Amino acid sequence: MEFRELTEGRSIQRPSIDRDELSAEPADFKGEFDCEYSLVDAGEQAGVTGEGSVAHSVVRRVDLSGSYLGPVTLTDTTLEDVDLSNASVQQLTVRRAELLRCRAIGLQLSIEQASDLYVADCRLDFAVIHIDKVKGIAAFVGCSFRETVISGFLSGVVFLDCDFADTEFTAANAKGCDLRMSRLAGARGLLGLRGALITAEQAASVADQLAIEAGLTVCD
Repeated sequence: MEFRELTEGRSIQRPSIDRDELSAEPADFKGEFDCEYSLVDAGEQAGVTGEGSVAHSVVRRVDLSGSYLGPVTLTDTTLEDVDLSNASVQQLTVRRAELLRCRAIGLQLSIEQASDLYVADCRLDFAVIHIDKVKGIAAFVGCSFRETVISGFLSGVVFLDCDFADTEFTAANAKGCDLRMSRLAGARGLLGLRGALITAEQAASVADQLAIEAGLTVCD
């Protein structure tokens, strides 16, 4: 069992994958799929419609742009350099999964439940992301959320070194959501993030926006 260290002693469990035991498989996410103990390396799957599960597997350099996938379950799975631009991934359940360096501009994503989800160095600009439940931790590290809408239950979500320029938050619950190492300038919907963690410096950077959302008139 391996863990990634996040911050202040917090860690997230990594997927349990033995890459030496994986079998090379072609990319095939059309229709019903059940991918297990597989290495899927490259493939053109743009625009496909499918549903199923991926377990104990690595999927890398697959083009899933414009696809519609759901419901989908990821268990002990790593996605590397996958293109999810303008895709729709619905009813996603995650148990120990990593998304690394994925391009997901315009992604429509609905997460039913996430347990030990780690998303790093991904472009999630112009996306719509909804989270229903996080069990344990979901971490987004070094991700861009420019002009993205993030909604739902953000308790248990950690954002490290993320960019929220023109991001719209519509959180149902954000108690304990950790935003302390990200850039919040330009973000909206901040009053809905009650209970989230930010620094004094961040508070100063978003003071005007908070005042506007509270209905105050800011005068020079």
